[in-house]
Amino acid sequence: MAKASTFRTTSILGLLISAAAVYFIAVISVPEDSRSEFFWYRLVWTEVLLLMIWSSFYLYFRATVDPLDHLKRMGGIAPTICIVVISYSVLSFISMMLHAFVNETNTGNRIHWIAQIVFLSGAALTVLSLYKAKVGASAGLNYGSSTPSPSQLHDMLASCEASLTTKCKDESISELTRGIKRLRESVKYSLNDSSSLANSQEYHLVCAGITELCQSMSSYSDASPNISVDDLISNTSSLLNQVKLASKNRIRR
Repeated sequence: MAKASTFRTTSILGLLISAAAVYFIAVISVPEDSRSEFFWYRLVWTEVLLLMIWSSFYLYFRATVDPLDHLKRMGGIAPTICIVVISYSVLSFISMMLHAFVNETNTGNRIHWIAQIVFLSGAALTVLSLYKAKVGASAGLNYGSSTPSPSQLHDMLASCEASLTTKCKDESISELTRGIKRLRESVKYSLNDSSSLANSQEYHLVCAGITELCQSMSSYSDASPNISVDDLISNTSSLLNQVKLASKNRIRR
């Protein structure tokens, strides 16, 4: 949540600085007696384009760190949306500047507005298509009450890793902590949300294994004599192989 707040603050500051820079450059570079009747309209539209660009940046960064599942699944299309918005903004700005520096004619005005409509429609349809594809890819993601999602598995392992790091310092625990970190990162970067994953038997086995491992580590943290560190390390390595297998089967399909 702190990272999301940082990205929000950075985006707002970036927008304010960019907007101020554009305003002062436009006002200083174009003397008042040389400004056309469309000068302020063009300046306002440039500021709107900047707002769209920085909003797309914020969407991208927010999707990478937000703990909510639906925003994490946006992470797959957020970079493309960002590129589409930036491309549209650049094309719209160039079209507006070309129109500003050519002799104003009825035909030129029509061509300019047609170009702006085409650029806006193309960008809007592209974003809607991406969102529709995202919705289709996430349809059927019903993990069930007893089957956590990959992001939930990651959070469970992160919690166990943090607990081990703060409570224990010997070499065997350090090795276990490193194994948990590798497993956590493998779950985060190898298992992507999809309907095939949610219905995968391999994934259900991974979930059961990680849940049991986290429960065992919790018991070990409570100083239970029945839990062996070597067994936990062995289970962690085995689960890491299971995650890799589940990931390979998803790619193969």
